[in-house]
Amino acid sequence: MLQGVAATLEHDSALGRERFAAVIDVGANKGQFATYARLRWPRARLICFEPLPEPRAKLARVTRGRAEIQACALGAAPGEGELHLATRADYSSLLALGERQKTLFGMDEAGVLRVPIQRLDACISAPLARGRLPRAGSRC
Repeated sequence: MLQGVAATLEHDSALGRERFAAVIDVGANKGQFATYARLRWPRARLICFEPLPEPRAKLARVTRGRAEIQACALGAAPGEGELHLATRADYSSLLALGERQKTLFGMDEAGVLRVPIQRLDACISAPLARGRLPRAGSRC
């Protein structure tokens, strides 16, 4: 809470009894789920993806060096894409914001930002998927 980020405890009912050697947080934003994951699975490898600079900086402060943070979005092919920026940053997405989403969550599109896109398999080695953790991960 020192950084103004609270763990997303609603995940506990679905994931609280599971054990993970690694946790991947896609669209990590400022670290709400990463905070939960770090508390729930303190020995797990935590890998976060966040293309937006400001939330990523807060994520780095929140995880205090206990997460691998990738400065890219994930997609089907590497390259660049347009991230649709929402007036509520945690709703920004590579997908255009829908009208219902805007109405339900009281937000609007604030612009677009070109961000790097990588495939997950280019950022994380295959042994991770089989349960064996490599000593060093790939970097996007």
